[in-house]
Amino acid sequence: MNPLLKISVIDTPTEQKLVLEGELGGSCLVELQRVWGELRHQRSKRACIVDLSATTVIRDDACLLLSTMIADGAKLVVAGVLNKHIVTSLKRKCRTVSTGGAA
Repeated sequence: MNPLLKISVIDTPTEQKLVLEGELGGSCLVELQRVWGELRHQRSKRACIVDLSATTVIRDDACLLLSTMIADGAKLVVAGVLNKHIVTSLKRKCRTVSTGGAA
């Protein structure tokens, strides 16, 4: 069964917010990656927020895209113990890669 994901974009003069609702993984990642690519080019100097608060599941196959978002400067907002753990681990890995050292 393919996960269902609702993708919403909220643009303001100071920030660009991507709101994700539902299951993050599977076939929906193709559309999310397309949307992310478009938003990256439109962002300019605005802050970027990826709101995962209404994401029910973050599947393993979504971690690479989330890592890319973190590396591109996005701030991930998350709720739920497991999802918070996943995002914290991704942030730690991104810091380790960017500094070339251990977390």
